[in-house]
This record gives sequence, structure tokens and C-alpha cells, in this order.
Amino acid sequence: MKNTKRDETFLRETRHVIERHIELYPKCEPDDIVKLLYQSEFGCGHFVRSKEIAEEYLKREYEACMLTTKAAAAGEHPLTDETGGMFVRVHLEPLARYGIPFSRLAELFVRSSEVRTGSTDGMLKKLSLLKEICRQGKTPFDEETLSAFLKKYVAAGCPAIHHSETYRRLYHPAYRVICREFLPELIGGECAGSEPEIHI
Repeated sequence: MKNTKRDETFLRETRHVIERHIELYPKCEPDDIVKLLYQSEFGCGHFVRSKEIAEEYLKREYEACMLTTKAAAAGEHPLTDETGGMFVRVHLEPLARYGIPFSRLAELFVRSSEVRTGSTDGMLKKLSLLKEICRQGKTPFDEETLSAFLKKYVAAGCPAIHHSETYRRLYHPAYRVICREFLPELIGGECAGSEPEIHI
């Protein structure tokens, strides 16, 4: 009975995350939803050796992000996007707006990269739910497109992947994945702006 309830909760939460992401990013492609599910299952997907290196890369990406006309618009992104599970995406664009130092996010990103969690079985369950949602006509892509993508993806061992070119062009993704439990540390301290907007 406990396992059944846990599975029901898992499916309900994952469905909510997928449908919410499609609502926020209606031109997303299979790559983008699968990347989201990978991050919900495994986190950032790679170990980060140094806070200093992480902070340097973060600053560079932030600067590149702010050079794009769309991303530079005030309020373009909320502070976070939900991935489900143990992790959240923290967007770089709002950091200065909320007075959050790069060093703080870099530290939490490094600590999050040390967390080892998730399983291929868990990932496959999420992909199965994505296929169900697609069959219901609730995705921007059709079943044939998703099926072809997932066939190659699963055959490759369900690896970490990049966003689609369409997603990058339209939404300018620039974020870091951190453990949800670190959010109070991220938004703690002095904030120059208003209360951070957190998407759940």
C-alpha cells in the first residue's frame, strides 16, 4: 500500500512538472523535457571540482546571458524553475535583481554536484509518463517525434543532454541545478530586490 501511494505521488508530481514546463516554455522539444526529467532524477549530472572554477564559469555565462536582448529584459525569468524530486533550476538572470552573490550559488552548485542519487529505472518511469502525456496530445511535439528521440536516447543509456536549438534561441536558458534543500541558503541574507519568484 505504501509503495502504491508513493508511486501515485511520484506520477502526480512528475506530471505536474512536465505540464508546467510546457506551459512556461510552449515551444520546447523532446530534448528539453527529457533534460528536465534527467535533472529531476540525477541532478546536475556531473561533479564540479572547484567553487572558484564554478563561479568563474557562472559569471561568464551570466554576462553572455545579459548580452542577449531578450534575456536582458527586466524580469525575464523567475529565480527558479521546478524540476521535481530533489532539485531545482536557479536562473542566473535574476541573481543581481535579488542581491544573490555569484559565490553563494557557485558554492551550492558544487555541493549539489556531490550528491549522487537517481536510477535508470526511475528515469525510465518518467520517460514512460512523458510518452503518456504526449499520447494525450498535451505536448508541443507528436508521438512519432518523441518515439524516435527516446529510442536513440534510451539506447545511448539515458545520458545528460543539451537543450534543443529552438529552446536556446527562444528562451536563452542560463541556470544552475541545485538541491532543493539548499534554497533557504540561496535566498538567505540581504536581498536588494523583492521577494524572489519561485516556480513550483
